[in-house]
Amino acid sequence: MGASAIVGAEGERAGAGSDSVRMDSDAVGTDSEPACAGSEPVGMGSGPGGTGSEPVLTEVEMRLLEQLSSTPKHIDSIVRETSVSVSEALTYLLALEMRGMVRQIAGKSFVRAM
Repeated sequence: MGASAIVGAEGERAGAGSDSVRMDSDAVGTDSEPACAGSEPVGMGSGPGGTGSEPVLTEVEMRLLEQLSSTPKHIDSIVRETSVSVSEALTYLLALEMRGMVRQIAGKSFVRAM
């Protein structure tokens, strides 16, 4: 039994068919401009009187950090004590986790990274 192949129309670019995955090059970025170009840096910065090595925290991040210690605290308790929505709290806690300031443990509980 011989092998068969489906060939596009003559002159058609390979992979240009309707089944191909197309990506918007502006959304993805190029070699000369990465997708994250223009986004603000996360992590360290120079606050008032800072040396450039101090973390820059938003008011919400500071409120969340004040609620955390080495004892695990569930997201429901954090939300109740800070009056921040669950989705907003989880967003900020993830950002703090990525900066090494918070750790999430089993059961949607969080601890302050020491």
